[in-house]
Amino acid sequence: MKDKFCDLCYFSSSTQGDLNKHKRSVHVKSGMVYKCDRCDYSTGVKHYLSWHVYSVHTKPKVFKCSECPYEAKFRRVMQRHVDNVHNKRRNKE
Repeated sequence: MKDKFCDLCYFSSSTQGDLNKHKRSVHVKSGMVYKCDRCDYSTGVKHYLSWHVYSVHTKPKVFKCSECPYEAKFRRVMQRHVDNVHNKRRNKE
């Protein structure tokens, strides 16, 4: 199951190692690496660091699941949650 998602593109992987390898080979092209001072995130693109800080550390969780306490910052993340958690459960019943 591909449950590790790249925060810079639509790549997904079943292992953290493959996700890290993807990020190094695809997203960090230059020698310059920008590091988040709040977590272990790093990128070769300054704008991506700015977006990361906003989307991960600043933006409030405004999308609330109607079926459980889960909250998300983005509509697509909420839809993925509903599909993976609630719709899969319904399909098994």
